[in-house]
Amino acid sequence: RSDWSSDVCSSDLQFFLVGFSFAQQPTGLSGKGQSLSSLTPPQELFQFSSKQNVIHILMDAFQSDIFQEIVEGDPEFYSDVFQGFTFFRETTGLFPTTRMSLPAIFSGKVYCNDLPIPHFLDAVRKGRTIATALYDKGYDVDFALTVGKIATPGKHTVAYTIPVPYGVTDRDYEKSNATVLFDLALFRCTPHFLKKYVYNNQEWLFQRLSVIYLGNPSSFNKDRKRASMRYFSHNAFVDDMINNLSVNRNKPVYKFIHLASTHSPYIINRDCQFAGRVLPNTRENKIIQCKCHLNHIIGFLEKLKATNIYDSSL
Repeated sequence: RSDWSSDVCSSDLQFFLVGFSFAQQPTGLSGKGQSLSSLTPPQELFQFSSKQNVIHILMDAFQSDIFQEIVEGDPEFYSDVFQGFTFFRETTGLFPTTRMSLPAIFSGKVYCNDLPIPHFLDAVRKGRTIATALYDKGYDVDFALTVGKIATPGKHTVAYTIPVPYGVTDRDYEKSNATVLFDLALFRCTPHFLKKYVYNNQEWLFQRLSVIYLGNPSSFNKDRKRASMRYFSHNAFVDDMINNLSVNRNKPVYKFIHLASTHSPYIINRDCQFAGRVLPNTRENKIIQCKCHLNHIIGFLEKLKATNIYDSSL
């Protein structure tokens, strides 16, 4: 009878926590999230102004000391490609998580744990932010986001969440995200000593096996495996920015592009190729991946120069 009572209490507590979570974030009931039709980025993301562009790129988890080490490794090259930039060596993040750092970046407001997070984020979005100020001044405001449209920091013209995997069919996208749910559910219900086999140093069980069991075994190759990794998805998005860039908007444009290829997990070797596995979270591996992605971004800057909008852009 004691065991039965314990189970009932445990179930009641879980129902209470689920109900509390939905009450805190009722948007979870409003729909299914990103629709499949939004997997393809809107063309406006690749369109720039012939008058004035403000281009704001956030490379997630890219520490300033690592940037400095990379630049000092080849000062002649980087001084040339970053001509006109100012490097602030003492720059630090305000919050340990990206979600709560973004409000500070866009509004200067600091979360002090004095009200629920959803309420704080909503107040920031509706208040004074960089994006809203520019929108009200007549700018087209475009967002390419990592953490979802719920985090849009103010008024905007276009908001797009970069999907992972990127550039795949609707069906493959559904399969990939189903494996994420399977892994999380399995991780939640397995005994503690088995959790490490499900997690497997970020090479999750179902996500690792999905190519074999959910895809066509004859098409099993590294490219399909890599497609489900955020590094390659975000790099592919940058490639599309470079290949499809056009200058055909009359209004001034502000673009915020949030990329996570510099974020863990670290999976890139010195040749900027897939290492075949998740690498240890060391400074050396982080520098390698950050440098590879930084050089990828330089390709985007070179395209801005080739289209004659680099010098007039902020």
